[in-house]
Amino acid sequence: MTEHLYAVVIGGGPGGTPAAIALAAAGKKTLLVEKSGKSGGACLFAGWRRPGKHG
Repeated sequence: MTEHLYAVVIGGGPGGTPAAIALAAAGKKTLLVEKSGKSGGACLFAGWRRPGKHG
């Protein structure tokens, strides 16, 4: 059987997760792909570091 999707969202970060939710809420068949297995992205789970400031 073949699945037909309207959209595939790559990355479950602060942009991808709301985009996938909005598409699904609009009735679009959507797949969210996140390699870590947790939505939220690095800013939520690993913290954000300013480039060049790692101390």
